[in-house]
Amino acid sequence: MNLIPADTRVLRTWPMGESSMIVAMLSREQGVLRAVVKGARDPKKRIRALLDPGTALTVQLYLKKSGLHLVKELSARGRLPLVSRDLSSLALRMAALELVLITSREEGALEGLYELLEDYLGVYETEGPPPWLAFFSFEAHLLLLHGLLPSLELCGVCGEEIGEGSLRFMTASASFVCRSCHGDGIDLAPAEGDCLVSLLREGPGAQLGREVEPSLRKKLGRLLHHALGMHLPSYRLPRSLDLIRSQAPGKKEDA
Repeated sequence: MNLIPADTRVLRTWPMGESSMIVAMLSREQGVLRAVVKGARDPKKRIRALLDPGTALTVQLYLKKSGLHLVKELSARGRLPLVSRDLSSLALRMAALELVLITSREEGALEGLYELLEDYLGVYETEGPPPWLAFFSFEAHLLLLHGLLPSLELCGVCGEEIGEGSLRFMTASASFVCRSCHGDGIDLAPAEGDCLVSLLREGPGAQLGREVEPSLRKKLGRLLHHALGMHLPSYRLPRSLDLIRSQAPGKKEDA
């Protein structure tokens, strides 16, 4: 076993035995790691408070060639995440952590993923409205890092330039198309298309404090959901978003 230091973000935890926990973490160099934290559930210790999802940790980690790794020491890196008073904001933070876990392989780091998550979680260092645009930017950049983002310049059907004006996103192929190619899809007006481009150009952190109209929020949510579902085989809609749906019983909302 090799003992290494690592800066990580907690993604999820599971109980193990009577007093230990398994923690899934994202690190810059090793990617997603699953490790045992012995005694983490012992009520006499304060380790458990450091293992909440989203917490930034510095760990001393025994890396094993197979199976679960082992955390020897851990400490908080910076201050602990703010406890959001808004259920939607909490759900969006949890959803990003869930997306990292379900779309990452535990065989090495995806270049830029750690920095993307750090940028996104920085949005939560201050209280504010639900960061929908930051979350959509996170999703779009996740596709970009995997090399799977549909082109905004070339038609996904005929390969011709899309040109300026309204964008149409084809849900069947999860691609943008030109005006000559028809079919069921999601139409984005010029201003709405500009908003989508800005999500890619500026990143999640730059969306801090920006709000989005409910109609555009639903369009962008559907669009990115289709794109992720079509292009990332391991993708599924984050269960954390069910918290948002629970706020409006009987109403189905696209996230």
